[in-house]
Amino acid sequence: MFDAPAGSTSDIGAISPGCRRHRGDEGQDERHPEAAGEHKLEAHGGRSQRKGSVTVDWLLRHFRRARRDRAPLVCYLRENGPIGYATPLFDADPRGRAEAMLATGLAWYWKTSSPTPMAREWTELSRWSLAALLADLSAERDGLLPHVLAVAIDPQESAAEVTDARVAAWVRAFNNAAAGPLHAVVSRPAPGGDLLFVAQQPPESIRALLQGWGIDRDKAVRRAYARLQGGSLEDVVRSLR
Repeated sequence: MFDAPAGSTSDIGAISPGCRRHRGDEGQDERHPEAAGEHKLEAHGGRSQRKGSVTVDWLLRHFRRARRDRAPLVCYLRENGPIGYATPLFDADPRGRAEAMLATGLAWYWKTSSPTPMAREWTELSRWSLAALLADLSAERDGLLPHVLAVAIDPQESAAEVTDARVAAWVRAFNNAAAGPLHAVVSRPAPGGDLLFVAQQPPESIRALLQGWGIDRDKAVRRAYARLQGGSLEDVVRSLR
């Protein structure tokens, strides 16, 4: 996998200073000198602020215990466009994680793909559909998990139907760093657990979610986005055709 050696002049490292360079063997991540839980939003271009009914302090309290003994976080970087984080998102406390998605104030939709009756078309996440999402996240057949794709968009004034073509258009614009309603994409399962894609400078609501989920770019193992073969946003678009 791609890990730039110390002192190199990698274009990715120069453009995305939030991901620190690593010293020593490949795969080792550099720890931020600040105490855990302090100023983590600075890596995403903002400070801890209130968003609607959710605060960073609430998210930190809710997920503090879940941060122990988790798998390594991998940050997939590129020069332009959204970046990806690989980590198990829903293995521990899936209900709390899903409720944090609701607390962002964004509109979340998910689709479950499976050759079995577990398949589900695009469904909006709400208090009433939360149980259905949790069932899809934990569903398993013959040792295999169904694929769950979730997207977060700005709340829409009109309840237009969400379709594969519509979501593919959102993801395509998001992938090209173009203006649009999409702010996050979750793909599960994926190599390394799950994949979360966000803009390099995400909005406040996503920054709060990242911090609440314990996703800190400074503490991630850095890899090139090109290594995401089969799991990139381009692959998401192709899967929706």
